[in-house]
Amino acid sequence: MLLAQIDLAWEPGARYAQPSLDSTLAKLTAREREVLGWIAQGKRNREIGAIMSISPRTVQKHVQSILAKLCVETRGAAAAVWFAEIIRLK
Repeated sequence: MLLAQIDLAWEPGARYAQPSLDSTLAKLTAREREVLGWIAQGKRNREIGAIMSISPRTVQKHVQSILAKLCVETRGAAAAVWFAEIIRLK
């Protein structure tokens, strides 16, 4: 499984880490990067909201913004961008 093979550079709560300026993730706010990290871990809006102490509706708004900024249509595609960035940075 891909997750088992990748030493993930992202850790829950590491939302303030700044990606390099040439990074695709640099388009996202720190909060959006945190939400994207949880999406990539397979969490749903309700779970992310509970973890981050925000409403599922707020998570939904972050997800909409993430999809627009990354020019993707699905959560899975956004997670793929996240994983590609993690691999590129290794």
